[in-house]
Amino acid sequence: MLIVNVTEACMKMAPQPFKKRDLRVLEGIIIHRIGVGDTAEEIAEWFANHPEHTGGKMPYHYIINAGGRVEQAVTLDCIAPGSLAASKNRIEIALIGDFRKKAAPQPQVSACIELAALLSKYISRVSIDGHTAAPG
Repeated sequence: MLIVNVTEACMKMAPQPFKKRDLRVLEGIIIHRIGVGDTAEEIAEWFANHPEHTGGKMPYHYIINAGGRVEQAVTLDCIAPGSLAASKNRIEIALIGDFRKKAAPQPQVSACIELAALLSKYISRVSIDGHTAAPG
């Protein structure tokens, strides 16, 4: 699986440094959808310009576009604030798109499954969740 590393570009947009964590605390993966931007850098810029949501920080470790391209936006030793309290010990993955009316494209779903399987090797107790903070 090809994972494009854009962590430096995405993380430097945050107004403050990301909180660090020990990778041994990882317990699960949370899958999100995001409807702004087409790349990890565009999404990071949107959150930097809208600090009311995440304090200006990129909330996802990985972004997957409709074609299945995977970008790592935040290093795993940092807490990405995608799910607030649950973020401390979870890996945050976001799929670009609004899936309330149309399902995610198969290349995107396949890439998400492959990434989750790859990341599960680093997690002490595998739990893959979504959340309902926003519809869709």
